[in-house]
Amino acid sequence: MGKRFTPNIIIAPSENKGSGHWLGQRISAIFLTFLGLWFVWSVVNGLGQDYDKTIEWVKAPKNYVLSLLFFLSLTYHMYLGLEVIIDDYIHISFWHTFSQFLLKLFSGILLITFIWNFYSIIF
Repeated sequence: MGKRFTPNIIIAPSENKGSGHWLGQRISAIFLTFLGLWFVWSVVNGLGQDYDKTIEWVKAPKNYVLSLLFFLSLTYHMYLGLEVIIDDYIHISFWHTFSQFLLKLFSGILLITFIWNFYSIIF
């Protein structure tokens, strides 16, 4: 019998974040499905209302919480998706690290802006 060929394949060790990342994207997508439908329905029903009625609508506890959850889920889902794109397509170490930094910076600024705007509407 001939010698059996076994190729030398080196597989990088798992960082143990793949399944959590996958699950985070799926859960945020489920949240976005329901919250997105609610948000679109709310915007369509609110068309033509003046500024004061819109602010009054946002100040209602249910609408405030659901709107905040929608934007937080949207930002988290965006972050996870762009992180995968950066990991898959940017292979040069400097640009990969720089892109990850910009993504974290942009996502943080977006979250702070969302929270600050909702806070300023309520109080």
